[in-house]
Amino acid sequence: MTALLIIIDLTFIHQRPNAIAMVWSVIGFFGPSSLTTVPFLTNNGLEWRGFYKVWAFPAAVSCVATFFLFPETFYKRPAIAFDGRLIVQSAEEDVIIYDDALDDFSDKLLPIDPQRSLTRQLSGLFAVPRAALGRWRAMAQCYGQVLFCIANPMIFWVALLNAMSFAGMMFIGDTYDETLSKPPYQLRSHVIMLINVCSGVGALLSGLAQGPLMTKLLKSLSMRNKGVREAEHYLITFILPVLAGAASTLLYGVAVQLQWHFFFLFLAYGFNGFNFAGMAIANTLWVTEAFPNWAAPALVVVGGGSYVLSFSLSFGVMPWIQSQGMLKVGFELAALQLLMGLVAVPLAFWGKGARQYIHGRWGEGRDGALRPQ
Repeated sequence: MTALLIIIDLTFIHQRPNAIAMVWSVIGFFGPSSLTTVPFLTNNGLEWRGFYKVWAFPAAVSCVATFFLFPETFYKRPAIAFDGRLIVQSAEEDVIIYDDALDDFSDKLLPIDPQRSLTRQLSGLFAVPRAALGRWRAMAQCYGQVLFCIANPMIFWVALLNAMSFAGMMFIGDTYDETLSKPPYQLRSHVIMLINVCSGVGALLSGLAQGPLMTKLLKSLSMRNKGVREAEHYLITFILPVLAGAASTLLYGVAVQLQWHFFFLFLAYGFNGFNFAGMAIANTLWVTEAFPNWAAPALVVVGGGSYVLSFSLSFGVMPWIQSQGMLKVGFELAALQLLMGLVAVPLAFWGKGARQYIHGRWGEGRDGALRPQ
């Protein structure tokens, strides 16, 4: 979550879809694809320590690289000065222009960044500058904001939709190994694990669709809206992931029930990988742009809350399959994902007013904001 907030803070609004899409698509590709090494590293599951011996080194390098390569992105941001006027945007997205004839900002230069010695630069790696509100008290208040975000229907809806997507992922992930290892398929373990590569490829394709493609569509919507990009414009990023998630569970259920060629099972998991990365991109863009003052708590609810809900659903997946069969469960999961996705339609038309009302009444707390000044 911290990495996502840093990426958002480092990019301009027109760059964020591509940046977030790149991160999640790469994660979605390398994560599942690395599972193809499990049969070779563990001797088909008999020696599990080999997996940790090999992957311990990349994990250690990642921790060190995170410490040295992640920059501190906080700095004081003064009020915007434009043509001698101060521009302030309120929580309700109302722009106020202050025009003071006594002050002339046109000839004032920006202050020069003071030079820092090499010792101060190195010591700065071990000290984290904090925002004016970045205190322990502010951190404690974020927990209260998490509860508020749970009660916020525009955020809780995303958590439910995410949970349905994870349920579809568990529906396929918990059953493909047993299905492909038994008749009529009887595939070897190293061949079965290649299904994860299909999921990774789906994630890469999702990055292309949710990044460059959606950036062009968002630009078009902004131009039609007199150059203003509304948070509701990001709701279009949910369309492709929801359709891909519904297609994955439906195709998988039909293919297993009718014993189609295993290619269709691999294809279904590819759609599921597309759904995973696409939903992650859409979730991140929507909650951080719709509620920037609560960006950190909102991501906690969407990410952590959906995991909690999906973990709870995991106890019922196998009994659900045993009672109704693969075909019905696949169809029902597809219907649930489409039904939850349709909530975006009324949000697109009437969500702006409700969002601005929430901002206006409870938008003053900035302890979990992207830039808590």
